Amino acid sequence: MSIVIINPDKTISLNGIKTFPVGLYQMCASDGDNFESCQATINKNTFKYGADVWHQSASIAGWQAQVNDLTSAGIWWEQTPYGTISTDWRTNNYFLGWRLEDEPDYAGTPISTVRSKYNEIKALDKNHPILLNIAGTEEDKYGNKYPSSLKTWAGIGDILSWDSYSHKYDENWIRADAIYAWEQISWQAAFEEYGGNPSNTFYNVNDVQQPVWTILQATMNWGYTLTAEELRTLTYTAITLDIKGIIYWSYKGYDDSGSGIINHPGLLNSIKAGNAVLNMYNAQEQELRSLNYVLVSPTVSFRWDAYKSSNDVSFGTTYLKKMWRLNPLDEEWRTNFNWILKKDETNGNYYLIVVNKGNKEVTSSVTISNQNLSGSKKVTFLGNMATGSGASTANNPSQILTAINGVFTDTFDAYAVHIYEIERGTTPLCPSLQIQISMSGAIPSLWTLDHTPKY
Repeated sequence: MSIVIINPDKTISLNGIKTFPVGLYQMCASDGDNFESCQATINKNTFKYGADVWHQSASIAGWQAQVNDLTSAGIWWEQTPYGTISTDWRTNNYFLGWRLEDEPDYAGTPISTVRSKYNEIKALDKNHPILLNIAGTEEDKYGNKYPSSLKTWAGIGDILSWDSYSHKYDENWIRADAIYAWEQISWQAAFEEYGGNPSNTFYNVNDVQQPVWTILQATMNWGYTLTAEELRTLTYTAITLDIKGIIYWSYKGYDDSGSGIINHPGLLNSIKAGNAVLNMYNAQEQELRSLNYVLVSPTVSFRWDAYKSSNDVSFGTTYLKKMWRLNPLDEEWRTNFNWILKKDETNGNYYLIVVNKGNKEVTSSVTISNQNLSGSKKVTFLGNMATGSGASTANNPSQILTAINGVFTDTFDAYAVHIYEIERGTTPLCPSLQIQISMSGAIPSLWTLDHTPKY
């Protein structure tokens, strides 16, 4: 049986390995025009994720076969509890956990109904976490008032997530500003309970008792197909909110951003055509997996559009973008930089992720304060998917900076993501004694929907 634990810092450990989950949401489905069932045998060397096995209208036997396929490929998966809960699933070595009804607030489902389902699952399986994804809406699809935020659902679900999609046509923004728009609609969806209980409006995901993940855009039935640059900038912008896992939406759909309609299969079935879109998401997932040690390191501080936890990181040069707040007539200026600062528990090094959300290049000093970074410190670049100004030192050996008393200068391309490692150079407590700790074991290949337990 899989061992899934939600840690005190709200990260997840899978079979003893602290992991930043990355996966795909509702990948295997069988109901309606926008759904695709998993038809092809999964090749772990091609398909790097796990799978969200969504038991909708298929038979138990059919979904059991799919579960067997995922398990044999070594892919973690989760399940929506329709019908009988299979003991085989609960004892499977790659079972991540359960998922409640998607967006119950938009569907108009009473909170009491969702809580009852949560309690029902817990009574049958106390060893795996349950994820709840919300729309975060002012009213449900029937037009009834249903103010909702992540805090509204406190105590229901072991992991919470929200989904916001900004890479699409909208009269309120252009594609070049889609990252700013994602932050804005995420604020409205996840953090602000508009027209409801003011205490359920907040700014920091860590104010919610459960771990918080987010669902990001993959193919959409009414949006753009993201470029690799858009995907990477969106992914790391989300990480600067200090979320603990990322899930990519994976329905089949179409791209209506150009002339006509271009049909796209779901990411899983696109394997059969060697689809470049799937390859791009695989590459992004592989980069995040290679940076797992960074992403699960303790967060020192962070800054996104609606919240800054401290002034630990500051920039000498920034630029502003005017975007709406509550409505298109209520515009405010937004700064271009987001950041999150983490510290390695073993060597004392710092990791700083900086995102330039806008379409302008900028050269700026970067100051890291309050971290005892006196003297000269080596700054290297991480991330095997990065190009341009954020290219990794491993891929471009000239990508090395020097921080003097915590200050260095760098140039950021438009939409650049820079992932820095700042060597702290700590002195061992006992110079005559050196202890080397090695960790073996591969980081688990995570799958979709993230599922994080807390036991």
